[in-house]
Amino acid sequence: MKITLKDVAKMAGVSPSTVSRVITKSKDLNIKDETRQRILDTIEKLDYKPNVIARSLRIKSTNTLGMIIPDITNSFFSALFKGAEKLASEKGFSIILANTDDNLAKAEKLINNMRQRQVDGLLLATTHISDDTLHSMNVNKYPHVFVNRHLNNEIESYVIVDNFLGTTLAMEHLVALGHSKIAHISGPSSVDTAFKRFEGYKFSLERNDLCYNPDLVVESEMTEEGGYKAFYELVKKRVDFTAVYAANDLIAVGLMTAAKEKGLKIPEDFSLVGFDDLPVADKTSPSLTTVKVPLHEMGYIAADILIKEIKGEKNYINKIILRPELVVRESTKSIV
Repeated sequence: MKITLKDVAKMAGVSPSTVSRVITKSKDLNIKDETRQRILDTIEKLDYKPNVIARSLRIKSTNTLGMIIPDITNSFFSALFKGAEKLASEKGFSIILANTDDNLAKAEKLINNMRQRQVDGLLLATTHISDDTLHSMNVNKYPHVFVNRHLNNEIESYVIVDNFLGTTLAMEHLVALGHSKIAHISGPSSVDTAFKRFEGYKFSLERNDLCYNPDLVVESEMTEEGGYKAFYELVKKRVDFTAVYAANDLIAVGLMTAAKEKGLKIPEDFSLVGFDDLPVADKTSPSLTTVKVPLHEMGYIAADILIKEIKGEKNYINKIILRPELVVRESTKSIV
Protein backbone atom coordinates (compact mmCIF):
# COMPACT_ATOMS: atom_id res chain seq x y z
CA MET A 1 0.00 0.00 0.00
CA LYS A 2 1.31 3.45 -0.94
CA ILE A 3 2.12 5.68 2.02
CA THR A 4 0.56 9.15 1.75
CA LEU A 5 1.24 12.49 3.39
CA LYS A 6 -1.95 12.00 5.44
CA ASP A 7 -0.55 8.72 6.80
CA VAL A 8 2.59 10.54 7.99
CA ALA A 9 0.52 13.30 9.56
CA LYS A 10 -1.73 10.82 11.40
CA MET A 11 1.19 8.83 12.85
CA ALA A 12 3.10 11.97 13.83
CA GLY A 13 0.00 13.53 15.39
CA VAL A 14 0.06 16.70 13.30
CA SER A 15 -1.84 18.20 10.38
CA PRO A 16 -0.95 17.37 6.76
CA SER A 17 -0.03 21.03 6.18
CA THR A 18 2.55 20.83 8.99
CA VAL A 19 4.12 17.77 7.35
CA SER A 20 4.16 19.61 4.04
CA ARG A 21 6.00 22.61 5.55
CA VAL A 22 8.62 20.31 7.06
CA ILE A 23 9.14 18.48 3.73
CA THR A 24 9.56 21.78 1.85
CA LYS A 25 11.94 23.02 4.58
CA SER A 26 9.73 25.94 5.39
CA LYS A 27 11.17 28.39 7.90
CA ASP A 28 7.87 28.52 9.73
CA LEU A 29 8.81 29.43 13.30
CA ASN A 30 5.55 27.97 14.62
CA ILE A 31 6.90 24.43 14.14
CA LYS A 32 8.83 23.37 17.22
CA ASP A 33 12.13 21.55 16.77
CA GLU A 34 10.80 18.45 18.56
CA THR A 35 7.69 18.39 16.29
CA ARG A 36 9.86 18.79 13.20
CA GLN A 37 12.12 15.94 14.30
CA ARG A 38 9.13 13.70 15.08
CA ILE A 39 7.79 14.26 11.58
CA LEU A 40 11.19 13.51 10.02
CA ASP A 41 11.48 10.32 12.08
CA THR A 42 8.00 9.27 10.95
CA ILE A 43 8.86 9.92 7.31
CA GLU A 44 11.93 7.73 7.64
CA LYS A 45 10.05 4.98 9.50
CA LEU A 46 7.26 4.83 6.89
CA ASP A 47 9.74 5.31 4.01
CA TYR A 48 7.47 8.06 2.68
CA LYS A 49 8.33 9.46 -0.78
CA PRO A 50 6.72 12.84 -1.53
CA ASN A 51 4.85 13.16 -4.82
CA VAL A 52 7.15 15.68 -6.49
CA ILE A 53 5.04 15.94 -9.65
CA ALA A 54 1.86 16.72 -7.75
CA ARG A 55 3.61 19.33 -5.66
CA SER A 56 5.15 20.92 -8.76
CA LEU A 57 1.73 21.24 -10.40
CA ARG A 58 0.34 22.79 -7.24
CA ILE A 59 3.02 25.44 -6.78
CA LYS A 60 3.66 25.81 -10.55
CA SER A 61 7.38 25.15 -10.17
CA THR A 62 9.52 22.07 -10.68
CA ASN A 63 12.84 23.46 -9.41
CA THR A 64 14.25 22.16 -12.68
CA LEU A 65 16.25 23.94 -15.36
CA GLY A 66 16.79 22.80 -18.92
CA MET A 67 20.08 23.24 -20.75
CA ILE A 68 20.24 22.96 -24.54
CA ILE A 69 23.66 22.35 -26.09
CA PRO A 70 24.70 21.58 -29.69
CA ASP A 71 27.27 18.83 -29.10
CA ILE A 72 27.41 16.66 -26.00
CA THR A 73 30.78 15.20 -27.07
CA ASN A 74 32.47 18.62 -27.02
CA SER A 75 34.25 19.20 -23.69
CA PHE A 76 33.53 22.93 -24.07
CA PHE A 77 29.85 22.31 -23.33
CA SER A 78 30.47 19.73 -20.62
CA ALA A 79 32.49 22.38 -18.74
CA LEU A 80 29.65 24.88 -19.15
CA PHE A 81 27.21 22.28 -17.83
CA LYS A 82 29.34 21.52 -14.77
CA GLY A 83 29.43 25.19 -13.83
CA ALA A 84 25.69 25.56 -14.28
CA GLU A 85 24.98 22.36 -12.37
CA LYS A 86 27.08 23.51 -9.41
CA LEU A 87 25.11 26.74 -9.01
CA ALA A 88 21.79 24.98 -9.60
CA SER A 89 22.57 22.43 -6.89
CA GLU A 90 23.48 25.21 -4.46
CA LYS A 91 20.08 26.81 -5.11
CA GLY A 92 18.08 23.56 -4.84
CA PHE A 93 17.55 23.10 -8.59
CA SER A 94 18.37 20.21 -10.91
CA ILE A 95 19.23 20.45 -14.63
CA ILE A 96 18.01 18.39 -17.57
CA LEU A 97 20.62 18.36 -20.35
CA ALA A 98 19.58 18.04 -24.01
CA ASN A 99 21.74 17.73 -27.13
CA THR A 100 20.67 19.17 -30.51
CA ASP A 101 23.45 17.79 -32.74
CA ASP A 102 23.59 21.40 -34.01
CA ASN A 103 20.27 20.86 -35.77
CA LEU A 104 17.60 23.58 -35.81
CA ALA A 105 14.59 21.24 -36.03
CA LYS A 106 15.87 19.16 -33.13
CA ALA A 107 16.62 22.28 -31.08
CA GLU A 108 13.08 23.58 -31.63
CA LYS A 109 11.58 20.24 -30.61
CA LEU A 110 13.68 20.02 -27.46
CA ILE A 111 12.84 23.57 -26.39
CA ASN A 112 9.13 22.92 -26.86
CA ASN A 113 9.35 19.62 -24.96
CA MET A 114 11.15 21.29 -22.06
CA ARG A 115 8.48 23.97 -21.81
CA GLN A 116 5.66 21.40 -21.99
CA ARG A 117 7.27 19.44 -19.17
CA GLN A 118 7.11 22.55 -16.95
CA VAL A 119 10.86 23.11 -16.79
CA ASP A 120 11.17 26.44 -14.96
CA GLY A 121 13.63 28.01 -17.39
CA LEU A 122 16.22 27.32 -20.09
CA LEU A 123 19.96 27.79 -20.53
CA LEU A 124 20.48 28.10 -24.27
CA ALA A 125 23.95 27.25 -25.55
CA THR A 126 22.61 26.09 -28.90
CA THR A 127 23.64 27.78 -32.14
CA HIS A 128 20.19 27.59 -33.72
CA ILE A 129 16.87 28.99 -32.53
CA SER A 130 14.05 30.35 -34.67
CA ASP A 131 12.62 33.85 -34.38
CA ASP A 132 9.18 32.35 -33.69
CA THR A 133 10.41 30.32 -30.73
CA LEU A 134 12.32 33.26 -29.33
CA HIS A 135 9.28 35.52 -29.75
CA SER A 136 7.06 32.97 -27.99
CA MET A 137 9.38 32.77 -24.97
CA ASN A 138 9.61 36.54 -24.70
CA VAL A 139 5.86 37.16 -25.13
CA ASN A 140 5.08 34.53 -22.48
CA LYS A 141 7.89 35.79 -20.24
CA TYR A 142 9.42 32.33 -20.13
CA PRO A 143 12.79 32.60 -18.33
CA HIS A 144 15.82 31.86 -20.52
CA VAL A 145 19.48 32.84 -20.67
CA PHE A 146 21.86 32.49 -23.58
CA VAL A 147 25.24 30.95 -22.76
CA ASN A 148 28.20 31.61 -25.07
CA ARG A 149 25.68 33.07 -27.51
CA HIS A 150 24.75 36.70 -28.04
CA LEU A 151 21.78 38.08 -29.94
CA ASN A 152 21.88 41.67 -31.10
CA ASN A 153 18.93 42.98 -29.12
CA GLU A 154 18.33 44.55 -25.73
CA ILE A 155 15.86 41.93 -24.48
CA GLU A 156 17.91 38.77 -24.07
CA SER A 157 19.93 37.78 -21.04
CA TYR A 158 23.34 36.30 -21.80
CA VAL A 159 26.76 35.32 -20.48
CA ILE A 160 29.54 35.34 -23.04
CA VAL A 161 33.29 35.77 -23.28
CA ASP A 162 34.81 38.76 -25.03
CA ASN A 163 35.61 36.96 -28.28
CA PHE A 164 36.93 40.10 -29.96
CA LEU A 165 39.38 40.80 -27.13
CA GLY A 166 40.45 37.15 -26.99
CA THR A 167 41.31 37.24 -30.66
CA THR A 168 43.36 40.41 -30.30
CA LEU A 169 45.33 38.72 -27.50
CA ALA A 170 46.09 35.78 -29.81
CA MET A 171 47.00 38.00 -32.75
CA GLU A 172 49.18 40.40 -30.75
CA HIS A 173 51.10 37.40 -29.43
CA LEU A 174 51.80 36.20 -32.98
CA VAL A 175 52.73 39.66 -34.21
CA ALA A 176 55.11 40.11 -31.26
CA LEU A 177 56.83 36.89 -32.34
CA GLY A 178 57.46 38.42 -35.76
CA HIS A 179 54.61 36.87 -37.74
CA SER A 180 53.04 38.98 -40.49
CA LYS A 181 51.52 36.27 -42.69
CA ILE A 182 48.85 34.94 -40.35
CA ALA A 183 46.13 32.62 -41.64
CA HIS A 184 42.77 32.23 -39.93
CA ILE A 185 40.62 29.10 -39.83
CA SER A 186 37.31 30.65 -38.87
CA GLY A 187 34.07 29.16 -37.66
CA PRO A 188 30.78 29.55 -39.58
CA SER A 189 30.08 33.23 -40.19
CA SER A 190 26.45 32.65 -39.14
CA VAL A 191 27.61 31.91 -35.58
CA ASP A 192 28.08 35.06 -33.50
CA THR A 193 31.02 33.58 -31.59
CA ALA A 194 32.93 32.80 -34.78
CA PHE A 195 32.01 36.11 -36.41
CA LYS A 196 33.35 38.15 -33.47
CA ARG A 197 36.62 36.20 -33.61
CA PHE A 198 36.88 36.88 -37.34
CA GLU A 199 36.27 40.59 -36.72
CA GLY A 200 39.02 40.57 -34.10
CA TYR A 201 41.36 38.94 -36.62
CA LYS A 202 40.76 41.66 -39.24
CA PHE A 203 41.02 44.43 -36.66
CA SER A 204 44.35 43.11 -35.38
CA LEU A 205 45.80 42.99 -38.87
CA GLU A 206 44.75 46.59 -39.49
CA ARG A 207 46.07 47.78 -36.14
CA ASN A 208 49.47 46.28 -36.94
CA ASP A 209 49.55 47.66 -40.51
CA LEU A 210 49.19 44.19 -42.02
CA CYS A 211 47.12 43.65 -45.15
CA TYR A 212 44.03 41.47 -44.98
CA ASN A 213 44.27 38.67 -47.54
CA PRO A 214 41.04 36.65 -48.02
CA ASP A 215 43.13 33.76 -49.35
CA LEU A 216 44.50 33.36 -45.83
CA VAL A 217 41.02 32.73 -44.42
CA VAL A 218 39.14 29.42 -44.58
CA GLU A 219 35.71 28.95 -43.01
CA SER A 220 35.24 25.69 -41.12
CA GLU A 221 32.89 23.82 -38.85
CA MET A 222 34.15 24.24 -35.29
CA THR A 223 35.21 20.59 -35.01
CA GLU A 224 38.39 18.53 -35.40
CA GLU A 225 37.15 17.25 -38.76
CA GLY A 226 36.45 20.81 -39.83
CA GLY A 227 39.97 21.91 -38.90
CA TYR A 228 41.47 18.93 -40.72
CA LYS A 229 39.62 19.72 -43.96
CA ALA A 230 40.23 23.46 -43.66
CA PHE A 231 44.00 23.00 -43.46
CA TYR A 232 44.03 21.15 -46.77
CA GLU A 233 41.89 23.90 -48.28
CA LEU A 234 44.41 26.46 -47.05
CA VAL A 235 47.34 24.51 -48.50
CA LYS A 236 45.56 24.25 -51.88
CA LYS A 237 45.53 28.03 -52.12
CA ARG A 238 49.35 27.99 -52.27
CA VAL A 239 49.61 31.14 -50.20
CA ASP A 240 52.51 31.68 -47.79
CA PHE A 241 51.80 31.77 -44.05
CA THR A 242 53.98 31.53 -40.95
CA ALA A 243 51.20 31.26 -38.37
CA VAL A 244 47.59 30.14 -38.07
CA TYR A 245 44.96 31.44 -35.69
CA ALA A 246 42.22 28.81 -35.30
CA ALA A 247 38.74 29.86 -34.15
CA ASN A 248 38.74 27.18 -31.46
CA ASP A 249 40.88 24.39 -30.02
CA LEU A 250 39.06 21.60 -31.84
CA ILE A 251 39.83 23.21 -35.20
CA ALA A 252 43.44 23.57 -34.06
CA VAL A 253 43.66 19.87 -33.13
CA GLY A 254 42.29 18.82 -36.52
CA LEU A 255 44.74 21.17 -38.20
CA MET A 256 47.62 19.60 -36.26
CA THR A 257 46.65 16.17 -37.55
CA ALA A 258 46.54 17.39 -41.16
CA ALA A 259 49.84 19.25 -40.82
CA LYS A 260 51.52 16.13 -39.48
CA GLU A 261 50.23 14.16 -42.49
CA LYS A 262 51.82 16.77 -44.76
CA GLY A 263 55.13 16.35 -42.98
CA LEU A 264 54.97 19.79 -41.37
CA LYS A 265 56.08 20.52 -37.85
CA ILE A 266 54.57 22.97 -35.36
CA PRO A 267 55.96 25.48 -34.45
CA GLU A 268 59.03 24.93 -36.68
CA ASP A 269 57.10 25.33 -39.95
CA PHE A 270 54.32 27.54 -38.61
CA SER A 271 52.99 28.69 -35.26
CA LEU A 272 49.46 27.84 -34.14
CA VAL A 273 47.04 29.47 -31.68
CA GLY A 274 43.61 28.17 -30.68
CA PHE A 275 40.74 29.48 -28.58
CA ASP A 276 38.88 28.08 -25.50
CA ASP A 277 41.65 26.24 -23.61
CA LEU A 278 39.88 22.89 -23.58
CA PRO A 279 41.49 20.05 -21.60
CA VAL A 280 42.98 18.71 -24.85
CA ALA A 281 45.01 21.91 -25.37
CA ASP A 282 47.83 21.00 -22.97
CA LYS A 283 47.82 17.33 -24.05
CA THR A 284 48.60 17.86 -27.73
CA SER A 285 52.13 17.55 -29.05
CA PRO A 286 53.23 20.28 -29.08
CA SER A 287 50.96 21.68 -26.38
CA LEU A 288 48.65 24.34 -27.76
CA THR A 289 48.94 28.07 -27.18
CA THR A 290 45.35 29.23 -26.81
CA VAL A 291 42.94 31.79 -25.40
CA LYS A 292 41.43 30.62 -22.13
CA VAL A 293 37.66 30.95 -21.69
CA PRO A 294 36.36 30.73 -18.07
CA LEU A 295 33.86 28.02 -19.01
CA HIS A 296 32.94 26.86 -15.50
CA GLU A 297 32.35 30.46 -14.42
CA MET A 298 30.28 31.13 -17.52
CA GLY A 299 27.91 28.24 -16.78
CA TYR A 300 27.75 29.12 -13.09
CA ILE A 301 26.85 32.78 -13.71
CA ALA A 302 24.30 31.90 -16.41
CA ALA A 303 22.46 29.53 -14.06
CA ASP A 304 22.48 32.18 -11.34
CA ILE A 305 20.91 34.75 -13.69
CA LEU A 306 18.30 32.23 -14.84
CA ILE A 307 17.22 31.38 -11.29
CA LYS A 308 16.97 35.08 -10.46
CA GLU A 309 14.67 35.48 -13.48
CA ILE A 310 12.58 32.49 -12.41
CA LYS A 311 12.17 33.92 -8.91
CA GLY A 312 11.32 37.37 -10.23
CA GLU A 313 14.22 39.08 -8.49
CA LYS A 314 14.95 42.68 -9.41
CA ASN A 315 18.02 44.84 -10.08
CA TYR A 316 20.49 42.15 -11.13
CA ILE A 317 22.82 42.32 -14.12
CA ASN A 318 21.61 40.00 -16.87
CA LYS A 319 24.23 40.73 -19.55
CA ILE A 320 27.71 39.52 -18.65
CA ILE A 321 30.86 39.61 -20.80
CA LEU A 322 33.74 37.67 -19.27
CA ARG A 323 37.39 38.47 -19.91
CA PRO A 324 39.58 35.81 -21.60
CA GLU A 325 43.33 35.38 -21.15
CA LEU A 326 46.15 34.09 -23.33
CA VAL A 327 47.85 30.83 -22.31
CA VAL A 328 51.23 30.46 -24.04
CA ARG A 329 52.47 26.91 -24.60
CA GLU A 330 54.69 25.14 -27.14
CA SER A 331 52.84 25.68 -30.45
CA THR A 332 54.15 29.20 -31.06
CA LYS A 333 57.69 30.49 -31.53
CA SER A 334 59.51 33.58 -32.68
CA ILE A 335 60.65 33.96 -36.28
CA VAL A 336 62.62 37.15 -35.61
